[in-house]
Amino acid sequence: MSRPLPITLHGAVTILSPSVRATGVNKGAKVTIYDGAAEVGSGVSEVDGEFLVPLETSLLVERHLLKGVQTTAGGTSSQTDYSVEVTGVDLEAPFLASTLHTCMTDILVDGLTPGATLITTINGDRFGESTILSPLSWCGIDREKDIPADAAVTIHQEATINGAAAIGPSPNCPKCSAFAYPYDKLLTGLLMSPIECDTNRSFTGMVPGAITEIQNEGQWEIWLNPTNTFTGFRGLPLKKGSIQMVQKLPRCKRDGAPWDGVVKPLDALPAPIVVHSLCRELRRLTVSQLLPTGTLSLWRMINTHGGSVIGEQIGYHPSSSTTETVDLPPDLQLDDPQGVVSISVRQSRCGIQSPETIVQVASGSSVVGPPKFTTNLYECGRWIPLANLNPGSNIQAFDSRGPISDPFLAQKSVMSLKTWRRLRPGQLYVVETGCRTDHKIVIDVLPLPSPLPTPKITAPLRPEFQYVRLEGVITGASVYILVNGEVQSAPVEMADPAVGIIWLWNALNDKDRVTAVQMLCEHASTLRESEFTQALRGDLKLAGIPSRAVRDTTVTFTVTARDAETGQVLPTTVSINGVIIGSAGQPLHYSPRLGDTNPRGVVSAGPAYIDAEFTISLDDPIRNWNLNLRAQWCPTTFTTNTNWTVIIDITELNWNVVPRWNPSAARSVRVRPDNPAIPTFSSISVLLPIPTGSEKRMDVTVSGSTDPRDPSVSAATVPAVTAVYEYTGNNNGLISFTLTTPFVFDPVTGELVYWVVPQYAGAS
Repeated sequence: MSRPLPITLHGAVTILSPSVRATGVNKGAKVTIYDGAAEVGSGVSEVDGEFLVPLETSLLVERHLLKGVQTTAGGTSSQTDYSVEVTGVDLEAPFLASTLHTCMTDILVDGLTPGATLITTINGDRFGESTILSPLSWCGIDREKDIPADAAVTIHQEATINGAAAIGPSPNCPKCSAFAYPYDKLLTGLLMSPIECDTNRSFTGMVPGAITEIQNEGQWEIWLNPTNTFTGFRGLPLKKGSIQMVQKLPRCKRDGAPWDGVVKPLDALPAPIVVHSLCRELRRLTVSQLLPTGTLSLWRMINTHGGSVIGEQIGYHPSSSTTETVDLPPDLQLDDPQGVVSISVRQSRCGIQSPETIVQVASGSSVVGPPKFTTNLYECGRWIPLANLNPGSNIQAFDSRGPISDPFLAQKSVMSLKTWRRLRPGQLYVVETGCRTDHKIVIDVLPLPSPLPTPKITAPLRPEFQYVRLEGVITGASVYILVNGEVQSAPVEMADPAVGIIWLWNALNDKDRVTAVQMLCEHASTLRESEFTQALRGDLKLAGIPSRAVRDTTVTFTVTARDAETGQVLPTTVSINGVIIGSAGQPLHYSPRLGDTNPRGVVSAGPAYIDAEFTISLDDPIRNWNLNLRAQWCPTTFTTNTNWTVIIDITELNWNVVPRWNPSAARSVRVRPDNPAIPTFSSISVLLPIPTGSEKRMDVTVSGSTDPRDPSVSAATVPAVTAVYEYTGNNNGLISFTLTTPFVFDPVTGELVYWVVPQYAGAS
């Protein structure tokens, strides 16, 4: 068994904390926490992954640093360079993280101080009291008492600090709304893609505040729904086979119908994702696309100068979430005389192994400038939006109290850093280290404006939208949405105002009035009924529709439909005369028949948009047939009685065909042979429209010129001659002429004189 990898400790830890959160812990490992050389806590983990290591609170000293190791049968891990500082206690206003209504089962809050007591009142009546074990916790309220509509809720923390009683403030909470969620929603909740061995649960279409019970092949678990769409962590590993789910509202004695599904077998795992190179100074990785309860296998790979690859196992890291920090041993050698060192990462679960991901060791790449704050920061928030980061570097926030966040690895150049504590007015600074960076940036945290500005809903809003975009949100504020005066979203903590999107429980209807409220600490923006944005159906702007088409043919075209206000390309259906012929963005085919009137076309983008109508002007087809024109001449060579041979070349023939039923469709053709010594006939064809009336005749005229090869003989022309041809239904007709060349000797001059006689020779 290999030596275990270092564990990662997470803050915040205060002098009241009963435990410290550790990740990367092996099942059965003993985890020991140290303040310097003194042991201040220990425990044995019963599961792989995350472990709350018990602390001896009386031994915790403010501003001291805690580190930890884990011990298994393979030995004791090394300590990392990353420690957690013990901080003082700030009993801050919690963050409301779930929906308040008259049927709710419990209330989820964040930003708590482990070790303190959490007290919840509703309309002044104490509904719950619990000891806080985690910063994100349910309040544990009474599940039987009635909650009246518009009841006021307070949630605060209390603690004894250095012998003195302390009481924290309550956040500004919206009043409990009367439960008005459609009852059929209790029937339509969905557990997304349950897979064998999975411990996460992805829920959608759920009833906020309800209890969800799950049964799977003899095992049972219960979840509380904070909102309509959420992911639950650290459930029981699913078993292949049947699974049932039901939602319940015990306070209102309402149960939904069971949802039945199937747990599919696990047949493949995705490769872990690491988007940064490994910094030599930091020796830590941020790995995403992990499967909780899976195991990461890490190897030191050497691509030797001779072309071979050598692998040495580093160790295993049990995963407890989808993205985790993995600390590597401080003594891991990242250089080797045999070749180039890289790190191989794979994950396995339930006997299935993923493809590997190779992480290169950072070397010599350019470093961008110092990080940048992307927005103003205000007191009471917990998020710091940053840009211009070096992926793979370490980011940590500080204020006058010391560190206020864990050290995070930057995965991208843009990220929002979450703090342990609410921000205070005064200077805040962010430090970036590692990967050849050493930056410190400073910003003044501003006092909250009074009153808080009312967020603006970005127009346009469309019916069927199930989200809204916001402007004017303060970084870190909790925001909820009201539709026609009723709450229609859970409170959402806005990590970055630039990404101001909030999802609603139900799709909007036409002419719904939408407003937003933001809350920070005890403050809330004013809800003004007059300041609303209305959901209105939009107009479509179409492109790609042909203006004309010919009956008895097929026209192919592609329609593009856009929101006429925003220019956004939309998915739509296209119908002609009430029949759907396809979707916008795809080739469409329309085949009008003879006798059809101009069609009525409709492009529909659903209830969010007004249908756009169009038409196509139809023309009758111009149907053609082929008429072959033939001229035959003889002789083209003749010999006089004095053995004088004359050869006549037909140098040009001009054909003119005029249909009597449509003179505008006349065809003129000129024939000039490339070789004047042409054969004894010339044939060419013309396309003519098929007559549609009783008149089916046409006039065919031929004329031309000749050239005797003897300069002593004068050239004669081919005089025009006209014949009438009648179309009989033969689409490959023929009309023929003969050209004869009689000759005489001029009795005066003695010169040879010839002329051309064209004659109609028949048709078919």
